[in-house]
Amino acid sequence: MALAYNGLILIFLILSMTFLKDITWTEIFVVIHTTAALACMLRVLYKQKNIGSTFAWLIILFLFPVFGTIAYILIGEPRLGTARAKRSDEMKRFYGEFAEKYLHDVHLDISGQMKPHLHGISQVAAHTTGLGRRKATP
Repeated sequence: MALAYNGLILIFLILSMTFLKDITWTEIFVVIHTTAALACMLRVLYKQKNIGSTFAWLIILFLFPVFGTIAYILIGEPRLGTARAKRSDEMKRFYGEFAEKYLHDVHLDISGQMKPHLHGISQVAAHTTGLGRRKATP
């Protein structure tokens, strides 16, 4: 069994060497670079939240593919370290426990006192912090 497996590997290596001898280093570099640029473009489309920065990165990647790929890999995404992500989770948990302990009977609906164009940001803040629109419990 091992002999047959080694024979298949040998046949594969011989066939690939005959096929690969016609490929130049430039073609290999172009394929690798194109793959990296496309991967960065897909990552930009799926990971960037701001539309302006998404378009800016796509333009950079299209106009300057080598520079753009390297730049995006180095500075394209904010990298939160594990310690910072852990602190963020601790803060969210602390504020959630605080709200449950001290604000469980407080009604925080101030939408009637707020200008209509601020309702969206108020909802985002309430959803993010968990400190919004609590109804009084009897």
